[in-house]
Amino acid sequence: MINDERKPIHWLSLALIMSLIAQVHLLSTVYIACTFVPFAIYALVKTSAKKQMIIDFFKALGTTLVLTANVWGGLLVLYSHNKISLPNQYNLYYHVVKYKKFINLHGFLLISMVLLLIFQLIYVLTHLRESVLNTMVTIIALVILLLASNLMPWAQIQAHFPSLKSSLQFPYRLAVGA
Repeated sequence: MINDERKPIHWLSLALIMSLIAQVHLLSTVYIACTFVPFAIYALVKTSAKKQMIIDFFKALGTTLVLTANVWGGLLVLYSHNKISLPNQYNLYYHVVKYKKFINLHGFLLISMVLLLIFQLIYVLTHLRESVLNTMVTIIALVILLLASNLMPWAQIQAHFPSLKSSLQFPYRLAVGA
């Protein structure tokens, strides 16, 4: 979306990638789609083919909906009548990205990775105009990691939006987009 100003959205590739992710984990598809939004906005502003970009977006969306009908169709059938299989509720505050020295498990981020991200941020800040793609990817990834961490007031957020305990469940999942 950033590097190809004439055709920012390659709709078939985008549809296949999003469909594959949806077959694996539907909520990750939502996270990744949200991650694409800043890139799409930038591309829409920069491209001279705005109409074609919008058409390609809807082609990708339609193709993805068709290729993933087995996933969302099943969910529609299940959740329209079934009250037994509701998702568990989790405390959002305790399920954030945690930083450890030597543990590299689901929901944990190595301190060495954090250091690499800090060095990357320093590089981007000192070479701001060299690569729009590098700058955007770095900043968006860092924002997402901050959202997934305990720096967000997850206790207050879940107090205001209790349904997130069963829909979001684990803020560390946001890190998929990063």
